[in-house]
Amino acid sequence: EVDSRKVFTYPLGPRLTPNSMQKSAMEELALLRETGSQRALAVAATGTGKTFMAAFDVQQVKPKKMLFLVRREMILAKRFKQ
Repeated sequence: EVDSRKVFTYPLGPRLTPNSMQKSAMEELALLRETGSQRALAVAATGTGKTFMAAFDVQQVKPKKMLFLVRREMILAKRFKQ
């Protein structure tokens, strides 16, 4: 289960917490890890928070390595500006 007390924060920005879709997805990721899976693919509609969900998950799991793929350069550039 997602520890909602752990939040992703920006130094000068608002505190962010996972929404219900993100919490559900992170719980599924945790189940996958428990079964030994090392990879996952998040598929959801535009604007549902997949990028932030990935950030919440990385913060919680603290992996040694992570590969994050985005389909469009524009999406990646936009996230780095935020």
